Amino acid sequence: MTNETFGKHMVWMIDPRTNNEIGIGYSTLAEAEAESVKLADVGYKILRITPTSLPKPNS
Repeated sequence: MTNETFGKHMVWMIDPRTNNEIGIGYSTLAEAEAESVKLADVGYKILRITPTSLPKPNS
């Protein structure tokens, strides 16, 4: 789903109860992938896993 293996990642999914798109942040890509499998097993539709980055501070 993503080519970036380092840093924090977000799992974007559809909540089956509300049909809202939600995102949950994880510390690593491996953790995000493992949790996305668990979430899919309980009914969430996984949309994508994306790397996250902090905004650049003002100079």
